Amino acid sequence: MKNFNGQQYKTISIIGSFRKQMEDIQRAKEIFLNKGFKVLVPKSTTISGSKDVSFVLLDTDKSQSPRELEKDYLKALLTSDVVYCCNSNGYIGGTAMFELGYLIAKGQEVYFQEQPQEELISSLITEKLNICSPERLCEILAIENELWNSREWFDKDHKYEPDFSFEK
Repeated sequence: MKNFNGQQYKTISIIGSFRKQMEDIQRAKEIFLNKGFKVLVPKSTTISGSKDVSFVLLDTDKSQSPRELEKDYLKALLTSDVVYCCNSNGYIGGTAMFELGYLIAKGQEVYFQEQPQEELISSLITEKLNICSPERLCEILAIENELWNSREWFDKDHKYEPDFSFEK
């Protein structure tokens, strides 16, 4: 979870195989939105065109260039408070694998629907708490936000300052 000087959890981004996991992605997005979180990406869960192409496009995509789309997607993922990976049966597609590697290398907080099948990603998950349903993730984030609100803040920037001293 975030450190004391972090902000409340407000934004979530979702990754997964658009070709195989879109129903789960859509369901997770609805749950997060209904619980008051802002979902940065995907902006839409409606696939534009065929699922049989190498890179799935959504109806809100402004470009058809996979490189441009991925760059924008990664930017949104890195600005999210949390990233949720829809991976039914442990499956993570190629693009989502790339995104996960990037996110983990950057220290982004990632949660998974299920234990990933891919050994590389599975071995990087250090806490089993990072595997949960969208509903459970909302509960976890709500508890963290409540704790954040209950802390004693000593300035308008909400920087945590402990109320003890080593001096007499």
